[in-house]
Amino acid sequence: MFEGNSYILQDYDYLVLCSEDKSEDPIFIDNKDLSEIALQIFKNDSDFEFADDFTIVFPKLEGNDWKHFIELAREKNHKELLEAKSAAKTVNLTPDYDPETEEDDDYQYHGNHWDCILENGKNEISQAISESIEKGKAYGETICDYILDEKLHGKVLMLEFDNGVKTSPIVVRSVIAATKDNKLTLVSAYPVVKGGIVLSLEITEIKEWENGLEGWITAELPDGGSLTFFDADYAINKEKYEIGQSYDFILGALAYFAEEPESKGFKFEGQKAIDFKEKIGEEPDYDEEGNVKPVEFSTASLCAFLQAGHAPDEAEFITTVDDVKTVIALGH
Repeated sequence: MFEGNSYILQDYDYLVLCSEDKSEDPIFIDNKDLSEIALQIFKNDSDFEFADDFTIVFPKLEGNDWKHFIELAREKNHKELLEAKSAAKTVNLTPDYDPETEEDDDYQYHGNHWDCILENGKNEISQAISESIEKGKAYGETICDYILDEKLHGKVLMLEFDNGVKTSPIVVRSVIAATKDNKLTLVSAYPVVKGGIVLSLEITEIKEWENGLEGWITAELPDGGSLTFFDADYAINKEKYEIGQSYDFILGALAYFAEEPESKGFKFEGQKAIDFKEKIGEEPDYDEEGNVKPVEFSTASLCAFLQAGHAPDEAEFITTVDDVKTVIALGH
């Protein structure tokens, strides 16, 4: 990672370093280790810089400088991380999913959802969650089964935080449950769009998350189509749901990414135009020089909803834009 120009190191727990000797185990260093090593490696006239509390500008290293860096890092190596167990999947706050896998379990997180509403999600999320717990109000509660390292049965509470603005279009929902020794645990927290379209949908499938308190619902739309969505109220409603039954849901969405497409249409020319005309039972049109006129299609008014993303509830939505409004949510 240091073989190019100065590298910006930001928002990390540990750096994993590998020496040129492939027989060596990887080296784990944290932010404090890196700061101490850097002071021994770089001179005052280098590009090395502590840009802020979370960001380091790290110049290119090569040759003996790189070897020296590896030697110093090995002295601080956190070997215990090689034996560390992975974090329990009941804490669904910030991790991103891995796009190289297609297992549903790998998308049981809310990292991308937070990025939709926070300017710097990884730096702001802790404060946002802490504030939502401190100032949030009871939204609903239930008694049900759930999993916190082991299967439990008990009271589950949901809080809602609107940052003091009752009409806020986006709020934070928090799911809280008790451990075996009756200690409260934050199971999950995520932003929710409160407004949307109310539809009566027949549930055809429920994919419950590993914590037992969140889940994806697949339902049949009124026009016979299918829709999969994350149920923001799953924890307090799971005991009520039955496959094949219809329920009223409010459908809303957060956009990870939006852009205006470069293409506003397409056309068939030459033989393709002739073939298409034949398909619809029409003769091709010709210009004054006897050439086949192209068959043109406009996509300027196209409306499409495509669900084929990595996570079951991800979708691509293509539509015209009639109006744009600015809203304030959680102070942003």
